[in-house]
Amino acid sequence: MSDAIPARGCVLYANPTLAILDNRFTADTSGCPDVIDWLGQERVLDNGVSVTGSGSANMKLQTVMSHWLDASDAIVLEAGNFGLNAANVGYLSHHFERRAGIPRGLRIYVRASRHRQGRDAEGPLAIDSRSSHDRGG
Repeated sequence: MSDAIPARGCVLYANPTLAILDNRFTADTSGCPDVIDWLGQERVLDNGVSVTGSGSANMKLQTVMSHWLDASDAIVLEAGNFGLNAANVGYLSHHFERRAGIPRGLRIYVRASRHRQGRDAEGPLAIDSRSSHDRGG
């Protein structure tokens, strides 16, 4: 897993065990998302509702998640989207590249090089809130 993730920067793990095993725990690093347990934090913010589509309608949860994504240089997910709404999934798809050939059902996303230097001032939710005309549609 280490080979697929840049040596420096903030890494957001859906499973904190992977961060510790990979020696890449960054939740206590200044400027990085302070998420230790993504699923546990999601449960707190969505009143204990499961990871099924319910979390994607909770705007407080989605706002917090958008900040996690925006502050990350790499994201390690397991199966499912972990409650991300369409705006956050779109942000992930637009600003991150998925690494190929990762075993055991893991999905590793690394911030696309064109977005590494200056992160978007708008963030994930602002991108989705623009009109379709502003997005070229």
